[in-house]
Amino acid sequence: MVLATVRIVPRPGQEEETLRAVRAVADSARALPGCVTGEILREIAPPWALVYSATWLDERRLENHLISDDYDLLLKLVEVSAEPPSVTFRVVSETRDLSWVERLRLGDSAPRSTSPHPPIASPVDLADRRSAGRLRVHRPRPVTKRANGERNGDT
Repeated sequence: MVLATVRIVPRPGQEEETLRAVRAVADSARALPGCVTGEILREIAPPWALVYSATWLDERRLENHLISDDYDLLLKLVEVSAEPPSVTFRVVSETRDLSWVERLRLGDSAPRSTSPHPPIASPVDLADRRSAGRLRVHRPRPVTKRANGERNGDT
């Protein structure tokens, strides 16, 4: 899987025209085999950059798009960006699901990270802390109606 990202800043007065052109590229790419997603984001603060992001199943299909006439339009927008553009391609070599998080938290697999932050406690550690009284778990009381129509907890 490959994540492609292009960030450009439209020239003043050309914001809408640039957005339309990026939309045309995104729409064209999304119709191609191998393009999983394609989206355009606009930054919420100056310089109001446009960020086009697309996810591709594999490098070959992305490469076919990169040498197409449709991609020429995006390259022209990159060339006229009001600020230095950013173009990146992240090749994802592995995808993991929630079971990986579970294994890490249960201590079945040592984390590969060199993060300076301490590891997150596993569910077993949390249960030990709870039983030792070092971890308090708040459980709200159920709300019930009394005969007079008031609910418990009402004042």
